[in-house]
Amino acid sequence: MTTPTTYVDADTLKDKYDYLAMPMAAIMKTGELIGRKFKADPSYSNDVVNDFYDLRDKTIKANNAYKNRKVMSDNVDLIAENQFKAYYKSISSMWKTIDYIDSLVNKTLPDGHKESYEKLINQSRFADSTKQKVLDDLKDNKLNRESVTMLQKTIRDEIVKLADKAVKEYKANHKENNEALR
Repeated sequence: MTTPTTYVDADTLKDKYDYLAMPMAAIMKTGELIGRKFKADPSYSNDVVNDFYDLRDKTIKANNAYKNRKVMSDNVDLIAENQFKAYYKSISSMWKTIDYIDSLVNKTLPDGHKESYEKLINQSRFADSTKQKVLDDLKDNKLNRESVTMLQKTIRDEIVKLADKAVKEYKANHKENNEALR
């Protein structure tokens, strides 16, 4: 029997997306965005994010049956459940950040946030001329509608990447993890 494969840990996710920490810290509210489906413009992949939520939900349900009643199924994967929780926490924080950014249109940014937004703008897939226009608009420490839209799309891209990574890791390791429990 081989040792079940482990996935990337939660600290690695935090380190990778740390530049969002300041905006996320400003919006921490009670409750989670449970069951939120990915609803973006057509240029983004609904399927990837929905697959993430579906696999996560199936895994949690199967694991609960396994833990509580020792019912084994093909969806049981205790390692994946822990990893899904870490990815879900990061993705939920990103959704909250998107909602928070939307509330900042034409408002003065909280102290220290400008640098985080500049980093997001610079990493976006938009044309350099568009990035520069948005960065110029940001100089007065405010976000206009175009800036907000760019930031939200950039974060949505990160959500898709993270969900895709989680799904691929699950598919690569699930069979081995499930068989280790049998």
